[in-house]
This record gives sequence, structure tokens and C-alpha cells, in this order.
Amino acid sequence: MSNARSRLIKLIHVARRELNMEDSDYRAMLAAMTALEGQTSAAKLSVPNLERVLEALKQRGFKVRPNRKTKGKPHNFSSASMPEMITKIEAQLADMKLPWSYADGIASNMFGIQKCSWIRQPDQLTALIAALDVEQQKRSLLSEVEASFKERGIDAEVFAKTNSLRKNWQRNRKVLSKILEQLPSQRMIDIQQQHQVAQ
Repeated sequence: MSNARSRLIKLIHVARRELNMEDSDYRAMLAAMTALEGQTSAAKLSVPNLERVLEALKQRGFKVRPNRKTKGKPHNFSSASMPEMITKIEAQLADMKLPWSYADGIASNMFGIQKCSWIRQPDQLTALIAALDVEQQKRSLLSEVEASFKERGIDAEVFAKTNSLRKNWQRNRKVLSKILEQLPSQRMIDIQQQHQVAQ
């Protein structure tokens, strides 16, 4: 099981416990989610669908809390004016196991502000959260692609060459999503097998 899948399944179990959800209520919630196509068990869901389930549980009141302080949190980062945004950034960094210096780098690239803790505009913090969200999506998709490759015995480099993927394809959300859509198709598996036989 990939790290992303394992983390999401654990969070879903925590959410169910904290929300005091009966098993029947939980399965009914999953059954009602059209994107899940009738699945009623987290163990059978893809990472994007696990994220949908977690989001549904958040809408019911579950709150994700970082299990430890994110490394390097600025001591002068006042959360008095915008506590929810600061907490969200900290949770995102903790989720990806990234230090606050990573957020500093984004702040520098996006706004020319050297330290995240110097940001005082809510719209800039919103943009920073959005940038971290994109990074989370990329990492989650890549983790699922790597897990799918491992399941099928597919070599990532061979796959990239066979399917003419551009450099840095691992950082492209559209490409990663497309791979996940096409991986179950026999055509993609056949291409891989043909390439291996030709070697």
C-alpha cells in the first residue's frame, strides 16, 4: 500500500471514530457518493476517491490536526489575525513532511517576500495555500502511479519512453491523471509487454 493510501485510510478511520459514525451510516455515505461507483469500502478506493471520502467527512465536522509541529515554524508567525489559514498551511506542510522553509520558497517566488511569516495579506496566504494544495495533488497522484506501476511490474523509465512522455512528466497533474485512467486498459499493458519482448 502506498504512503498516500495508507495515510488517507488512517485519517478516514480517525474521522469515523471522532464523528461516532456507525458502520452502516459510513457505508451508506459511500454508497451515496456517485464518484465511488457503488464502492462501500475504503480499502478498494483509489487515492483521489479516498480524498473525496475524507472531504465528505470534513463536511460533517471532522478536522485534520497535524500530529506534530512542522519543522522550522517561525516563532514570530502570529496566527491571531488569520488562524485558520496559518493552521491550514501548517497541516499541508506536515502532510507532505516539508519544513516551513518550503513555504518560504513559495512566498519568495510568488510575491518576492522572503519569509512566509512576513505575509500579512489574506489573498497572498490564500494563494500560498492553493500552491501547496497543487503540490499535494502532484505528490498524491505520483504516489498512486508508482503504486500502480509496482503492482503491474512496469518500469517507469520504459513506460515514459514507450508512451513518449516529456521530461518531468512526474510533476504534471494532467499526465499523471491520464496515466491512472489508462493503466487498467489492456492496450497500455500490451504496449509494455511488447516492449519487454523486443528487448
